[in-house]
Amino acid sequence: MTHSQSNSPKHYTQLNAEERGMIDALYHTHELSYHEIAAEINRSASTVKREIDRASVRQLHSNRLPFHDYFADAAQAQHEKLRHHDYRKMHVQGRWRSFFNWLVAKVRKDHAGFREQSVDGYVHLFE
Repeated sequence: MTHSQSNSPKHYTQLNAEERGMIDALYHTHELSYHEIAAEINRSASTVKREIDRASVRQLHSNRLPFHDYFADAAQAQHEKLRHHDYRKMHVQGRWRSFFNWLVAKVRKDHAGFREQSVDGYVHLFE
């Protein structure tokens, strides 16, 4: 029995809109399994499963019972939204007001020993 291992790094490329469209068509029209879809688009079955699980949207049947379904356009829109989202910027913008309110209160309390050069020292105290 032979076993091949490669020391070269694997290069992952994200699914593109065309691949998402193919997943959508194969999943709905031909009702193929994850493995069959993966073989068609030359991806791993786990990639296909993760894509369908991650990008499925909640729908309601006519009997008002919820179910999840995969749509390529919704998956691509979600991908684009997350791809261009700057989480660090969001985190800083969400906390800057509370930081400055805290800083003003702290400086007013410690005014006697405050020096302008020591503002960065207060940054490290902020939780």
